[in-house]
Amino acid sequence: MSAIKIRIARALKAFGLHPRSELEELREQSRRDLAWLKKRNDQLQRRNDQLLAARKRLEKRVAQLQRGDAQPGRTRGEDGGETSAD
Repeated sequence: MSAIKIRIARALKAFGLHPRSELEELREQSRRDLAWLKKRNDQLQRRNDQLLAARKRLEKRVAQLQRGDAQPGRTRGEDGGETSAD
C-alpha cells in the first residue's frame, strides 16, 4: 500500500471512518442482516395471516353459538364435516 493510502486510511480511522476493506465488510454484513430481516418478516407475516384466519373462524363460531345456530361442543372440520371440539 502506498504511503498516501496509508495516511488516508489512518486519517479516516481517526475521524471514526473506516477504510475501504472495512466498509466492504460492513456492506456485506448489512446485506446478510437485510436478508435475515426479510426472511423473518415473511415468517411473521405468514404467522400473522394464520392467526387472523383463526380469529375469524373463532368469531364466526361465537356468533353461531350466540344465535343458537350451532350445537355447543361441536365445530366444523376443515373438510366441512362436523367434529367434536375437545
